[in-house]
Amino acid sequence: MTTFLSNYEVIKDVESFGYKLERFHGLFYSLWSISSIDCSDKISTAGISWDTRTKQICLMINPTFWSGLNEHTKLFVLCHEMLHVALHHPQRTRLANLDPAIANIAQDVCINEMLVNNFAFNRSEINNADSMCWLDTVPFIRTPEPNREFEYYYNLLVKNATSSKMPQLVDDHGNWNFPDDLMKEILGKLENEELEDLAARLGGKEAGVSKEIGETIKVKKNVTRSQRWKKIFKHWTETVENITEDWLRKNRRMSMLSHSKFILPCEYEKDTKKEKANIYLFLDTSGSCYNLRQDFYDAANSIPKKHFNVKMFGFTDYVYEVKGNSLSGFGGTSFSIIEDFLKKEKKYPEAVFIITDGYGNNVLPKHPSRWYWFLSKNGCKSYCHPKSHVFWVDDLQKVT
Repeated sequence: MTTFLSNYEVIKDVESFGYKLERFHGLFYSLWSISSIDCSDKISTAGISWDTRTKQICLMINPTFWSGLNEHTKLFVLCHEMLHVALHHPQRTRLANLDPAIANIAQDVCINEMLVNNFAFNRSEINNADSMCWLDTVPFIRTPEPNREFEYYYNLLVKNATSSKMPQLVDDHGNWNFPDDLMKEILGKLENEELEDLAARLGGKEAGVSKEIGETIKVKKNVTRSQRWKKIFKHWTETVENITEDWLRKNRRMSMLSHSKFILPCEYEKDTKKEKANIYLFLDTSGSCYNLRQDFYDAANSIPKKHFNVKMFGFTDYVYEVKGNSLSGFGGTSFSIIEDFLKKEKKYPEAVFIITDGYGNNVLPKHPSRWYWFLSKNGCKSYCHPKSHVFWVDDLQKVT
């Protein structure tokens, strides 16, 4: 028989779970530590929002819903809410202009599967688990792959959005309004080992978190300038070295015959002109590429500057200029944010290089033929415009 808790009892109960969250990961406790609790019958289960007055995460909990849960499920619900924040689901939904209702289901699939597979939760111990959103309970248009980003599940779900077989959401997603830099404070509290462990747990194909603070990348000496770049853009880098006959210049053999009336053709070499391509290079520094950051940076450094004028940028769900050997970033991956950035430039670059694993959101470039994607091993081509060019980072000559 269920014992119904009063609002006060629910608040005290939630407050008692703080340190228990650490057994799953320090991230959950760090987010819980800046959270307030609000009991409300306005939502059917639980929810999360940002309190602009207190500058805190607000955990909204229906007392009746909470009273019927065992401890394992309560911890699951709290960690579920925290992962929505950590994975920037509100921002990613907004940036990609997705249908919130469909995105909610896709995000729940992503998080529920992740909590069970990577954070030691047991589905069999979760109350009413089979009525929730999982890979085997949501009516996708085809069998989905595991460990994928929520946008992938969204695209497989959107055609069945009106299905009456949709399972229950763990929480209410209707009141999200988190500041974009919220995770900067949270990640700053985690040790380097915790950050690397978190990146691994949030890995697979889901865009996750990495360091917000600048991270120094080792610059290798004597980097081989990969000729692969030049071959890709041979038509931009060819040197014009035409030898032309000029009947107006005096041949060197006749230079001593100043009074001669004979004019011989003169061979001379035209001034060599090397036309450099102006390119913008974007390095994906999101959580899903955390373990590839050095490889990406090495590939970027292998570009022959002799043939290209290169401006380097990093990106996650925002764009920043890369200065020296310092990279930063956190959150999910947005390709559309690159196009937004380019549209604000005085002149659209001749070429846009993007080194990434390919997992992000849809983008419609103004000049898709100028976009060159360099994908890591097993990268995703789904978001690459059909008129753009796609290569593999592994195809570039290995740097030493």
